[in-house]
Amino acid sequence: MSDHHNRYSNNPKLIPLKKNIMKKVTALYLGFLLLMMALSNNGYSLTLNSNISGGYDSNPSTLADKFNPEASTFIRIRAVINQKISSNIKAKISVNSRQYNSDGENADTNRSKLSLKYKDTIGKKMRSKLILSANIGTFDKTYVSHTTGNIGTFSEQDISDRYDYQWWSTSASLSKKITKRLTANFGSEILLRDYEDYDIAGLSNFDYRQLTFSTRWHYRFSKAHRSILNMGLSKREYDDKRELTLTGATIENSDLMYTHQKLSLSHRYKVTRHLTLEGTASYFSQQDSGQGYYDYIRLASQLAIRYRVLPLSNIQLKIDYRRDDYERANAQNNNTQDEEDTLSTREGRTVSLRFESKFPFKALLGKRPTKSYPTLYAQWQNKSIEANDANYTYDRQQVQAGILFHF
Repeated sequence: MSDHHNRYSNNPKLIPLKKNIMKKVTALYLGFLLLMMALSNNGYSLTLNSNISGGYDSNPSTLADKFNPEASTFIRIRAVINQKISSNIKAKISVNSRQYNSDGENADTNRSKLSLKYKDTIGKKMRSKLILSANIGTFDKTYVSHTTGNIGTFSEQDISDRYDYQWWSTSASLSKKITKRLTANFGSEILLRDYEDYDIAGLSNFDYRQLTFSTRWHYRFSKAHRSILNMGLSKREYDDKRELTLTGATIENSDLMYTHQKLSLSHRYKVTRHLTLEGTASYFSQQDSGQGYYDYIRLASQLAIRYRVLPLSNIQLKIDYRRDDYERANAQNNNTQDEEDTLSTREGRTVSLRFESKFPFKALLGKRPTKSYPTLYAQWQNKSIEANDANYTYDRQQVQAGILFHF
C-alpha cells in the first residue's frame, strides 16, 4: 500500500472490525425496511424512500495520479422518512451514508437532515402554493490533502475534520400559476454553517451565514416541450475569515464576504413516448468583498438522453461539462491556508450511463401506484478533472448497483 493510504489501514485488527460493523449496519437496515413496510401497509401516515447499493470506486479521495490512488469497494445507504403531522405540516428525516472498505475508508461520507415543512394553498381558480420550512443537518468526511495525499494537517497538527459541519436553514417560497402554461416561484433562504473548530494560529475559519433570493419560471409549450428558467442572488458573510490580495496575501482587519449570482435554463423535449431529451446551460458568478482573489465564473452544461426500453424499464445517458475561471493569476499563488483557493482554472467532464427497472411486487406491497414499485438499477460514471495545478487533475470511475424501495 502507498504511504498516503490512511491512518488506520496499517492496523490489521481494525479491518475485520469494520467488516463486522458494516454487516451489522446492513442487517439493521434490512430489519428497518421490514418494519417500515409493515407500518405503511397498516394505515400509518409514514412513508419511506430507501436506497441500498454497492459498487466500485477507482479513486475515492479524488487524488492525482502521482499518489497512485487505490481503488475501493463501497456500500451506500440512503433513507428518507416522511411523517404527516397534519394536513399542512410534514416532518422528514433523511440519512445518506457511503462506507468504503479499508482501502478507501478516508473517503467515508455521512450526511443527515431533519426538516419540518408547512404547505398551504391560497386562492381557488389560479391558486398559489406557500411553503415554509426549517431544516437542520450534518456533514462528516475526513479531509485528505490533494497536495500531499495524506490526511490534512496545518502547522504539523491534525485537521482531518476541517470540512465537517452542522447547518441550519429556514426558507419560504410562493408558487403562482400565472397562466395555464406558465408558473412562477419566488423564494428566500437563510443558511448557517458551523464548521469544526480548531484553535490553530493562522488557520482560517469557514463558518458563515448566507441569505439567498431566488425565482423559478416554468413554461409548458406543449405536452412535448417545457422550459425552466432559474435565477438566484446570494450574500455570504464569513464569521472570521480574511480577504486576500490578488497575490494571496492576507488583508488584516478585513471580513470576507461573497456575492453569488446564478442563472440556468433547461429545456425538455419528449421526442416520442419512449425517448426524452433534456439540456441545461448554467452560469455562476462569485465576487468577493476584497480585491477579487476569490472571484470566479463557472459555465456549465448538461445533456441527458432517456429511453424507455420496456414499460417499466429505461436507460439514461448523461453528459456534464463545467469550467471555472478565477481572477487570480496562475503565478501569484501565495495562499497556503486553503488548498483549493490556489486554483486559477478548472475544467471537468462527466459521462454516466444508468439502467433501471421497476418490479410490481403486488403480493408483497399491496395495491400501489407504479412510482412506488421497487426499482433495481445499475450505473457507470466516468469523471475527468483538469486544473492548472496538477494536484487537482484526476480521473475517477464508479460502478454501482442497488435497489430503491418506496413504502
